[in-house]
Amino acid sequence: MNYLQDTRRRGETKYDYAFIRDEQGNKQLDPNPAMPYTVYVCWDRANGRPYYGYCRRYRARVVKHMGDLYLGQHPNEHLQAAFDRDGDIFEFQIVAKCSTKKKARTVEAALIAAHPDAYNICVNWGVA
Repeated sequence: MNYLQDTRRRGETKYDYAFIRDEQGNKQLDPNPAMPYTVYVCWDRANGRPYYGYCRRYRARVVKHMGDLYLGQHPNEHLQAAFDRDGDIFEFQIVAKCSTKKKARTVEAALIAAHPDAYNICVNWGVA
């Protein structure tokens, strides 16, 4: 079962962003709803390369990433090529919760700069 099918099986929608899942997969209320921005990492389990991003609705963003990959339409050609080559090998994790978009962009940019082998195409696109 792939990620999208599993999400639909659990009955989640893109509006379940106030909830997170613990390590066992149990749905819980987000313990820090005052931090609306989530910085996340998408690990390639085949080679350990990361992809960093940030968003307001983490669950919806993960579903969007995976949907684009399954459809062969992901805008990041390196991520798409890895998915096409190795299959569903990506694992998403929350790195940080931030109170502002500027802070989330700064954290994301610092992570990308610290990992020059990351799948991210643009290193500091959002840092002003």
